[in-house]
Amino acid sequence: MFKYLGILAVGLSACTAAAGPAAQNHLGIEYAVAERWQLPVLNTDWKRAAPFDAMGPACPQDGQAVMKEDCLFLNVFTPGDTKNAPVLVWFHGGGFRAGSGGDGPKTFVNDGVVVVTFNYRLGKLGFHDWAGWDEGNPRNFGQADMVAALDWVQANIAQFGGDPKNVTLAGHSAGGMGVQLMLTDTRAKGKFARAWTHAGYGSWPFPKAFNPSPEIRARIRYRALETARPADQIVAQTPFFHLPYIDAPHLSEQPNRLWAKGYVADVPIVTGWNSYDGAGTLGGAGFSVEDFIKRIDSDEIRAAYGADFAVSDTQAAQRIFGDMRYGVSSLELADQGNGWSFYYDDRQAGAPGAYHGQQYDSLFGGAESDFREALSQFIQTGNPGWDLDEIGLFSPELTSQSNALSDAKRAALISALEAIK
Repeated sequence: MFKYLGILAVGLSACTAAAGPAAQNHLGIEYAVAERWQLPVLNTDWKRAAPFDAMGPACPQDGQAVMKEDCLFLNVFTPGDTKNAPVLVWFHGGGFRAGSGGDGPKTFVNDGVVVVTFNYRLGKLGFHDWAGWDEGNPRNFGQADMVAALDWVQANIAQFGGDPKNVTLAGHSAGGMGVQLMLTDTRAKGKFARAWTHAGYGSWPFPKAFNPSPEIRARIRYRALETARPADQIVAQTPFFHLPYIDAPHLSEQPNRLWAKGYVADVPIVTGWNSYDGAGTLGGAGFSVEDFIKRIDSDEIRAAYGADFAVSDTQAAQRIFGDMRYGVSSLELADQGNGWSFYYDDRQAGAPGAYHGQQYDSLFGGAESDFREALSQFIQTGNPGWDLDEIGLFSPELTSQSNALSDAKRAALISALEAIK
């Protein structure tokens, strides 16, 4: 098991160079086009729409005001007049049912980095088990969109001063899972140099695609494809987080099983999770506290999380869910990919841990932070600043080691995962 390394500062100020006055935003570039239930086609004529001064609409999702089904747009933020600069491609989160590229990570241009954010199809429009009618088409269209965005970067980023051979993928939550998908997708091979995946969940059970026999397939009616149904009605059918399908093209098995078999990109990898990642995500995944505890309860779980149970079942359920969904996945990927792991515990006063997404202020807020500097150093050098056999511990008080995943906790969680499948 890993050792834990308390990190108060990793000293990366030398890697940070202020962006010049010529820093530019190139927004709303249509990187690909795609019909419903079709693979994306790379847009080679994107310059026609220049200048790019507004972000493209988000992909269809609940609660989004500006959206449309033609939504495969990206944004490029540059540090000004630069050449062969490192590139950060940021994968947005949102449970594969919400979110858009946005401008959060653009502050990394202050480090001399070209930043790319992009949209990918969401919910049932992005991840839909319909391919029993045609085995040549994938269910995971959103995953194909991610590959298309990387193709666009390879073909075009040099025009913005970026180095296509020096691309770092990074993302959080569903975005972290998107990075994990790229680590196993052969279509993405050679299109990035390193990967930073925060709160991905490749060990969490994904739904299995329906693969009917030719006889059954012949009896299935195409009206089930919903080709004429409005997009907002289709995405509204996803009340909780969405998941990719396994036993499908380019995702044949659960990602952690692929990692264990050696199907993981041979690039530097950093992966980690927050100390209280289950806050907000337990319900988002469709669980009540009572139902979740009932499903995973055991003497081993009670012993491993006794301190949380002593406070409340809610605290125990949220801690366990976060460690199970995000922590186990992080450590398994680090094990199989020979990568670095971190544990983020920069919590609010009085909180039981760092909530899901709480790191965004320290990562994108523009002020210096140890966590931001670790990602910056990784983008610049391929090393986040701690040894491979240690876990980077981001906690100002250095008090969270008792809550991190011990061998006993990890074993109990892996056993409990069987009750979720």
